[in-house]
Amino acid sequence: KEAKRWYDFNASSRYYHNWAHAQKVMAALPIKPSESLYIAAMWHDAVYIPGAPNASNEQSSASALEFVCGSCGFDKKSDVIIEAKTLILGTSLSWHLLKEDDCSCLSLDHAYLLDADLSSLADPYEDFHANQCSILMENGLEPNKENLKNSAKFLLNFFRARNNIYHTLSGRKRWEKAARINILTFLGEILD
Repeated sequence: KEAKRWYDFNASSRYYHNWAHAQKVMAALPIKPSESLYIAAMWHDAVYIPGAPNASNEQSSASALEFVCGSCGFDKKSDVIIEAKTLILGTSLSWHLLKEDDCSCLSLDHAYLLDADLSSLADPYEDFHANQCSILMENGLEPNKENLKNSAKFLLNFFRARNNIYHTLSGRKRWEKAARINILTFLGEILD
């Protein structure tokens, strides 16, 4: 309830990083996630300002979680909240584009959260395409050919960073093939 209130700020301009996205990320977690992982998934985009410097949104989302801990019945100094905040900070773009050689520093919960955050890359293609348009609109851009081309180039970075988009074996089994097909289809459609 408290997390949704944060997502409701500027809800009309949150075309992608909204409460529906947070719910999708929570649903994409393993069957019995740790409490800190579930809380991190819920709060990871609670604050989202398009174009904010890297990690600013994540820092603000972690701070928002800490701010409301009292009304949620949590001690903001508890291990669960401290770990949730650490996980939220680990969802910035630089973590998503981490080179394969650097992935050994990820905890299992961190890997699960990053994978769940990108699970929408494996949505049915129409939804995947609509998500790319929503991300552009959220950033104040028209979903025209030129801007979609920039989105396609950005998605190409996932192929360049690692052999697999997803960090965990379960993420690869669930989403890798569909995500790769979507990205390649999108690249072929937009970049030709």
